Amino acid sequence: MRQNNENFSDKVKEQTDIVEVVSEYVNLKRTGKNYQGLCPFHQENTPSFTVNPDNQFFYCFGCGKGGDIFNFIMEIENITFYESLRLLAKKNNMEMPNSKGYSKEYNRKREKVFEIHQLAAKFYNYLLLNKQVGNDAYKYLIKRGYTEKDIERYHLGYAPDSWHSLYYFLKKRDYDNKILSESGLIGNKNDNYYDKFRDRIMFPIFNSQGEVIAFGGRRLNDEDNNSPKYYNSPETIIFHKSKNLYGLNWAKKGFRETNSAIIMEGYTDVITAHKYGLNNAVASLGTALTLEQAKILKRYIDNVYIAFDPDFAGEKATLKGLEILKKADLNVRIIELPKGEDPDDFIKQKGTKEFEKLMNNSYNLIEFKIRSVVNENESYNINQRIHRSKKVLNIISQIDDPIEQDVYLEKTAEILNIDKNAMKEALESFNQKNKQENDNENRIKEKGSKKDIDNLNYQDLLLKTLIDNPERIEIIKNEISPKYLEGIYKKAFSLIVEKGFNIKKMNIEEEIEDENLLEYFMILTVKERQKVSDDKFEALIEMVQNDYKKRAKKMVYNKLKKAKESKTEINNLLRDYFEILKI
Repeated sequence: MRQNNENFSDKVKEQTDIVEVVSEYVNLKRTGKNYQGLCPFHQENTPSFTVNPDNQFFYCFGCGKGGDIFNFIMEIENITFYESLRLLAKKNNMEMPNSKGYSKEYNRKREKVFEIHQLAAKFYNYLLLNKQVGNDAYKYLIKRGYTEKDIERYHLGYAPDSWHSLYYFLKKRDYDNKILSESGLIGNKNDNYYDKFRDRIMFPIFNSQGEVIAFGGRRLNDEDNNSPKYYNSPETIIFHKSKNLYGLNWAKKGFRETNSAIIMEGYTDVITAHKYGLNNAVASLGTALTLEQAKILKRYIDNVYIAFDPDFAGEKATLKGLEILKKADLNVRIIELPKGEDPDDFIKQKGTKEFEKLMNNSYNLIEFKIRSVVNENESYNINQRIHRSKKVLNIISQIDDPIEQDVYLEKTAEILNIDKNAMKEALESFNQKNKQENDNENRIKEKGSKKDIDNLNYQDLLLKTLIDNPERIEIIKNEISPKYLEGIYKKAFSLIVEKGFNIKKMNIEEEIEDENLLEYFMILTVKERQKVSDDKFEALIEMVQNDYKKRAKKMVYNKLKKAKESKTEINNLLRDYFEILKI
């Protein structure tokens, strides 16, 4: 795939500053000539993620991920090479070549589905603003407090109460039935094609680059009980519900400014939040948060506020999602909304400052979980007290701070009317169990920590200077051959000599199949540029030659000792020995 785009991708790469792009996702700090930060691809407390601006390359010494700017964008945005090329070309105001002949069938299909969604968004938006067709939907949104400017900004639309409006619109633009079905917008029953979204207010769902990838449609007629209130796009080649967040494209700037995200339930919640200045709001596309969504959030922020309807917030699936956020090393707090209110209504009625007060008074995850088990305004019978006390003890045992444990323990004992000392004894057994589990988990986490390559040996240094200075490769060809080196050094040297001046253009992740060689090459590439004078370069060559001489002479000497009395065999070994001496 990348080979087909080689000329254009090289131009894009030349125009792109890897430090500038990576800084949009990672807080980088300069260390010498390189930049370092916390890796966005795994959890860590000490920075092991390094960006080398000279070689336009990144590498994490913790998890081993590395590559050029395309590899970074593909990994962090979960997109293909072709899409990363489009994204970076757009950032540099460069026009993409005609995709025909550039992408394989899979990528061509993705491009078409992207095009269909972009056209559909424009189609729905036009109909909503057309007072004849979308008048009822338009009035509904105005009544809910949205303006025409909001409709345009958030690309809201209306799918008419028709079976074929979008279908005919797209067919006129020469899209075949197969790709229309695969887009998720057009249904097919016995070769009868129809619009899946009908008589609905349409909310386009965007990816992080602001491209339409799906839709959510709200039923306009609330009296129609034959169809769901909300109908969402199915999963397609460009849309995976668990890997996206509604509003992420608008919230990225707010994430950077606040180091936090507010996760809400619905599209209107997010739109209202942004309209009122809460620019870090996103929706989870379902209350059950996923690991993929947690990873996306962790790339940008450290703190998460949950603003779900109280009825949904206590559901088992929701609590599981909150645990996932915690495991992604995010600081989770839960906003307590008044019963029966959602963020959309609350913000409209009481404003941004009142919502921010709710954020300031939010509960941490432990508090929230305890409150979901016991409530000081309720009374419990004996069985309930026993059952709930055990559930709370299990929650409190997850706290490391003994003082914090004691505070929650005392409060719970008071609510359930149980002796605090009895609960304390029960807690000790929980603590012992959790301590063993945590010790095991920490041992696993400590495995494979940052590799120490600060002190390069002479072989590393020689190979590093060849990568940084490809013009020296021609010089070394006459002085050293691959046999002079062993193991990983021999493999790396052979590859460098083979690539020559194209060594910096090489896509190492695609072209190196040997995992050990790939990891070693990544480390060398991201390592800060080394100053190696011509004299030092010659000295490095001499060191490799001398090292080879010692090994080769020892090998020949051992063979001579074991050689049979054949004159031919002995003469051959002696010839080899004298050849070595000439080096």
